[in-house]
Amino acid sequence: GRRVLTQAQSLAGQFVLCLDTDTGETIWEHRYGLPYEAVGVYPGPRATPTLADDKVVFAAPDGLVRCLKVSNGDVVWSVNVNERYHGAGCEFGYACSPTIVGQQVLLAVGGPRASLVSLHLQDGHELWTSGDDPASYTPLLPIERGGRACIVGLLQNSLVICDLNSGRQLARMKLS
Repeated sequence: GRRVLTQAQSLAGQFVLCLDTDTGETIWEHRYGLPYEAVGVYPGPRATPTLADDKVVFAAPDGLVRCLKVSNGDVVWSVNVNERYHGAGCEFGYACSPTIVGQQVLLAVGGPRASLVSLHLQDGHELWTSGDDPASYTPLLPIERGGRACIVGLLQNSLVICDLNSGRQLARMKLS
């Protein structure tokens, strides 16, 4: 049957849930952390999982980015982008829903030389990093510019356009 994937939080932790669209029944759940800010004003996950082929990629408020098999929720790969890239700009919790284009998982991370990050969908290895601007809570947007595949990042203090395949910054506009 058809499935929908989402993230949720209970007192038991944070989860990715795979639900049957007809019945609403849980097909599988993947617990990935303790409750996030359980007694805070905005508890729980802040991003939306992204589907690509037989995989789902999600981001947790602490910067964990993980890829699961859609069929059963098994972990394919996992990386904490805040720890690996020293992300900045998401002090209220990492909220960047992954953008997937082809075999690239694209994220605004906001680290030094890692404002934008591209990871390989199959195993999570780094394809490229780009820029030094702090991130924001906004997912990256794929566009075509002059016949070239690009990615647009609306970051904390700037708008950037990068080449999709290399990460090379093509344009940067400072935001006031």
